[in-house]
Amino acid sequence: MKVVNVLDVFGTGGGKSGRCMKLIMGLDALGYEQMVIVLNQTEIATHPDIQRAKNVRLEIIEKNRIGYVKAVRKVFRLLNEFHPDVVQVWGPTVSASITGLYALTHHYFKYIGAYIADCLYPRFGFIAKVIHAYSRKRCDAFVGNSQAALDSYKVPKHKQVLIYNGFVPRLVPFRSKEEIMTELGLDVKYIISMVAVMRKEKDYDTFLQCAQELCGERNDVAFLCIGHGPQEEMYCEKVKAMNEPRIQVLGFRYDVDNYYKASYVTVLCNSIINNFAVGESLSNSILESMAVGTPVLATNYGGTPEIINDGKNGYLLRHQDVVQLKGLILQLIENPEEREKLSIAAEETIRTKFEINRMVNEYIALFNR
Repeated sequence: MKVVNVLDVFGTGGGKSGRCMKLIMGLDALGYEQMVIVLNQTEIATHPDIQRAKNVRLEIIEKNRIGYVKAVRKVFRLLNEFHPDVVQVWGPTVSASITGLYALTHHYFKYIGAYIADCLYPRFGFIAKVIHAYSRKRCDAFVGNSQAALDSYKVPKHKQVLIYNGFVPRLVPFRSKEEIMTELGLDVKYIISMVAVMRKEKDYDTFLQCAQELCGERNDVAFLCIGHGPQEEMYCEKVKAMNEPRIQVLGFRYDVDNYYKASYVTVLCNSIINNFAVGESLSNSILESMAVGTPVLATNYGGTPEIINDGKNGYLLRHQDVVQLKGLILQLIENPEEREKLSIAAEETIRTKFEINRMVNEYIALFNR
């Protein structure tokens, strides 16, 4: 079977790029012949996984340099030459429009929309909505990594395919909590972390208000903000004004697993968009934290309730409820046996519900359906 994946961009981080890469490598291990078409220059060309793949052909179009019309011609030529059995499109705009044009007159392949990985569809512009409306009619199926995301995109029920992300642990040596505290100049018993991109969809304000209150009441806790983004400078200034060394903004960390492991709990607060939608579909930071046995407290919106079973492997938070967040952190600090039960259940959730081979096999079942 021949499979083509078409992406607007292909980065080395998480999100759709990370999900696509895991699928590509899983299919490669099973001998599937694949082509990856990327419409803009990409850092993935030097990614070690792509370099070691045996049956993956990478084609970078550079649409921004050659223009849309020439990009369409190149994609058409590549698809005609490769003659795939399956075409998966991972972007809702440019890649969807180009593959959609090809699909107008070519019906020999299974056409799959694989770009549903957030709950932001109501915010799309007019052109994107038109492209998605056509895709809803032409695509044979849409894969979403949460039911909340599929519902957000208004995909017909008979075309919905829910496939949760497959988790692949990074093989990195863990540093001790003591090493990390020495690095950060901390001497505390409990580290509470929030790992998220610093943009308006992430509610760092609630996390920091809770941090400020708890640091004022206890001297054995520290709070870390880990991530980068357009609002990073603003939060750095906000934390600086607090004048509390136990609240720190660390920015991006390549060895983020060390901070998950060193944390007593992690927190993920999300902001609500348009009064009903949240950007989060299936958070990588939740999965990564749970995989190393660190329980997560996360806002109860989007796809988060599909990961966290409230009170069983973590806790779900009400939007902007500082009192609840503070109370749950104290509850777990005062009841370490409860924290341990959550930790064991969190790891088990990742081993079963989010196992990588399960994800790959579910995609294969879809291809063969």
